[in-house]
Amino acid sequence: MRVDLRSAVEGDLAALHALEVAVFGSHAYPVSVLRQYFDLLRPDLVVAEVEGGELAGYGVGGLCAGEPATGWVLAYGVDPRWRGRRLGDRILRELIRRLVARGAMRILATVSPVNEASRRVCEGAGFEAVQTIADYFGPGEDRLVMQWRAEASG
Repeated sequence: MRVDLRSAVEGDLAALHALEVAVFGSHAYPVSVLRQYFDLLRPDLVVAEVEGGELAGYGVGGLCAGEPATGWVLAYGVDPRWRGRRLGDRILRELIRRLVARGAMRILATVSPVNEASRRVCEGAGFEAVQTIADYFGPGEDRLVMQWRAEASG
């Protein structure tokens, strides 16, 4: 299977939103948020394009304002039809590569404590759990903070 990891282009936004809905359902970002990610974080809004031009996954990250040695993985996901092919791992590693190239020495991400698949992908890419924050996204929306460090990776 051929997969191209590339920066999103404006023409991807409708497909990106459809992908977001397929991955996150009622928790999907609205088009307006994806548009703002595109406008602000374009180099680090990565899409996984498979044969035929379909978007099978995406990830978005960025550097912290005022703390450019710290990056964040804000979101990543793989269409359920394309899971089990290590696309999440490839997308996450591409985000790490891009953020490190821009100066990140530490990268943070949050995952739901019950999302074992996402946690395994993060751990496989060198992240470790450092903290659990209750109600991170509101009541009942706890998150596990995961951290990747350049010196630990190698």
